[in-house]
Amino acid sequence: MSIAVCVKGPGGIALAADSRRTIHPYKSENLYETWDADQKLISFNGEAHRWVGIAESGACAPQDTSASIISEVEAGLPPHRLTIREYAQRVHEAAARRAEGSAEYLLHGSVAGFDVGETEGRVFLVEVPGPAPIEFAAGTVGIAYTGAREFVDRLLRGYDPRLIVEDPELRNHLATPLALKTMTVEECVALAIFLVQTSVVMQAFFGPLARQVSGGPLDAATITAAEGLRFVQHTARDPECPVVERGLANAWPAVVTSAPVDLHRVATYKVV
Repeated sequence: MSIAVCVKGPGGIALAADSRRTIHPYKSENLYETWDADQKLISFNGEAHRWVGIAESGACAPQDTSASIISEVEAGLPPHRLTIREYAQRVHEAAARRAEGSAEYLLHGSVAGFDVGETEGRVFLVEVPGPAPIEFAAGTVGIAYTGAREFVDRLLRGYDPRLIVEDPELRNHLATPLALKTMTVEECVALAIFLVQTSVVMQAFFGPLARQVSGGPLDAATITAAEGLRFVQHTARDPECPVVERGLANAWPAVVTSAPVDLHRVATYKVV
């Protein structure tokens, strides 16, 4: 599953992703397997193609990896630079071919970067299965994230994604205010890293109570019109990285929480 984040700011784009892959999410009722050596933040080789990056999550076939999809796309790239829309379309088409005949294949992510001569970055959301890539935050700034979203949802939207809040005014009131319009690209990548790390660390505290579908080394990169894609954090993958079998408990503990409306008062979380 993983967690992948794209932050589009006024001066550039930041991408971050973990490296965990859930190989057999439902090996049995109480077992699943993870592998912490996948590549979820990927760039293309070649000088002409260094202004684009991909951050994704999903449920590929067991023998497939995200990097293999990008390798297929890369093999068909021309020697000249494409538009970000064209890169996104090629990623979508490659993933869609792999999804044919599979009811479980998923690939969700952001293809982001800069077109030739443009100072504003572009972000396209790729969802397979799904329609053609859709541009996100054209003419403005924003955050796109996919995968194990629940903690990022709570941080940014202000409530659990399982809750339905239909009132637009209330949704706007609950959302966390972020100064995205004035953030430097360095601040954008720090935010992207924070959101991924928060998801990974919180899941580590699940223990056997829930699936820890995010984890492993974290990669992060910035993309600017001047420099193209530059990795800020990039960990070499261990070719001998083991597959880890993880167990699940049969039931969750009962929990009682208290969170007074008055934010100055003490809030509590108690297992009973």
